[in-house]
Amino acid sequence: ELTKEAAAVAQELGCNEVVVWSAFDGYDYPFQVNYDDKWDQLVEAFRECCDAYPEIKFSIEFKPTDENTRFSTVPSTGASLLLANEVDRSNFGLTLDVGHMLMAGENPGQ
Repeated sequence: ELTKEAAAVAQELGCNEVVVWSAFDGYDYPFQVNYDDKWDQLVEAFRECCDAYPEIKFSIEFKPTDENTRFSTVPSTGASLLLANEVDRSNFGLTLDVGHMLMAGENPGQ
């Protein structure tokens, strides 16, 4: 709901993009959550946002870990690409933060 509120505000301001950084979307311990259910919830939530605001581009900015959650549901560029593929909406994509990529042990140059 917060992401849809952000999209409504973006429209009012004349913006056409909402970057989503899911600071609280994760877990603290291995096996704490049902990973399949958590993933399906994310896919459905982003589809709902994209369908509700087709003129807004939604972009996920992954982060492997955060002080709010030890493990992120979308911890890497690869996971972000998989999410974008499963969301399967033309107004959904990625924001690649070089610092977050380095935190994930990725090489931004690859």
